[in-house]
Amino acid sequence: MFHPKISLSVSVCINAALVFGLTFGAISPLLAQSSLKSTPQQSTTKSGAVRQKPGEMLANGNFAEGLAKWKIEESGAKSKAEVVKEGPNRLPALRLEVLQIGDQSWRLQMYNPGLKIETGRKYTLTFWAKAKTAGVITVNCMQNHAPWEHHGAARELPLSTKWEKIVFAFDGPWDESDARITFTNLGTAVGQIYWFADCSLTVTGQRKAAVAAPVAVATSAAVATSAETPKTPQPAPITALREPVGMYSSPVKAHGALQVIGTKICDSRGKPYQMKGMSLFWSQWSGPYYNSATVNALAEDWRCSVVRIAMGAEEGKGGYLENPEATLAKVKTVVDAAIAKGIYVIIDWHEEQAVKHLPQATAFFKQMATIYGKYPHVIFEIYNEPNGPQWPAIKSYSEAVIAAIRKTGSNNLIVVGTPRWSQDVDIAAENPITGYKNIAYSLHFYAGTHRQFLRDKATLAMKRGMALFVTEWGTCDASGNGGLDFAESQVWLDFLDANNISWANFSLNDKAETTSTLKPGTLVNGRPKFSDLTPAGAFVFNHLVAP
Repeated sequence: MFHPKISLSVSVCINAALVFGLTFGAISPLLAQSSLKSTPQQSTTKSGAVRQKPGEMLANGNFAEGLAKWKIEESGAKSKAEVVKEGPNRLPALRLEVLQIGDQSWRLQMYNPGLKIETGRKYTLTFWAKAKTAGVITVNCMQNHAPWEHHGAARELPLSTKWEKIVFAFDGPWDESDARITFTNLGTAVGQIYWFADCSLTVTGQRKAAVAAPVAVATSAAVATSAETPKTPQPAPITALREPVGMYSSPVKAHGALQVIGTKICDSRGKPYQMKGMSLFWSQWSGPYYNSATVNALAEDWRCSVVRIAMGAEEGKGGYLENPEATLAKVKTVVDAAIAKGIYVIIDWHEEQAVKHLPQATAFFKQMATIYGKYPHVIFEIYNEPNGPQWPAIKSYSEAVIAAIRKTGSNNLIVVGTPRWSQDVDIAAENPITGYKNIAYSLHFYAGTHRQFLRDKATLAMKRGMALFVTEWGTCDASGNGGLDFAESQVWLDFLDANNISWANFSLNDKAETTSTLKPGTLVNGRPKFSDLTPAGAFVFNHLVAP
């Protein structure tokens, strides 16, 4: 999962009275239902046109000139956009209806280009929004040209069916003469309708010196205890690695074949069992970690009970589809090492558009099940992060792959991907796969981006009878490179522990990005030194070796 880099501070107005602020964190803005006291009051000219606010950076952000200056990008999707007098206090509002979805949810987006972003400046973006059906969109600031890098303002925002005012600020991370504000991931469902009104971007000051950790400052206890705010401040920096407790022993020997019972993944005796481990990076781009030395170190020194193979299968990216023999050799090396060491291993088809490659995926998992179906160590994750395809298409793909696996006689645990980068588990839970046993569903999160709203979706999915497996999660924001948030990571880990949900952290790699656990050039062939690990790596390592 790669969403825009996040480095922002948030302030939210609730009924024009309650305010919450958090600096240098990556948190979901709180949303306030509109009221007469907090609805926008824009001045007008004698002709009745709405005036632009002083210092306003967005051209026609108030939609007084209809759709002028706004761009709608469909790229395979179809939509109907019009400006209507349906905003708060009957202000002009953009009404955007989804008529056809594209092959990816972001391929319906709207944006306002031509912005100049400067390093060190603070910017505040505000807008009013609602949706026909409650859902989640993404708002970001990005380059308006290749390579389309993002500019720090990036947030997945849950929208309700009532008008809500969203206010957040971001720091300009570099100078950019052609940037844009983008509202994306709008193409999630045919018939969905979004309304946007009174969009505004202004410069709000010079960036202050960064602090070591975000500290919440609330003027209202009612807001400070909101479900969308961190419950605890950031912990003190980690300065040492914990020592593993006791001698290593094989998790598979102790727990045997995995089975789904109700909403839990259980061991061979029917007892709920929580696996914890690491996910390797994309197989075609990973460093020297697809080997037995790495697997042995993860088991003995990191105390991983599971390792995940992120077998790259994206089309045109040099993975399994282009180089099947070399990729398969890497996969088998890790699987064989995990079996020999006695830990569980996930074989993951790492792709967002797997529905386009059903024949290849079916053949691959049939081969893997034929070879490894007799080993209780092996878990099949048949679709990493669906992005674009809706649940009916994902379900149809999954049923075909599951059928191929089961026909080999394998009853190994299978993990099914869920819509929107494996986040919409509640939607999948409304119409789960039936006719096959031992099926769990993937839930992915990045702590700097995904907060209580995603835990709420997970809770709802479990209430509907679904067994979850967090086969990928990160300590930072969803871009993988920014917004490190150990406080929210801890909230997530506590949630997973409380619900016996297994997890694999992403990723065991030395790429120079926040989510990597290893510093560049580090090998994994024994107990790591503190200097070998990134801040994310030290945090995750200490949780893995904890009793």
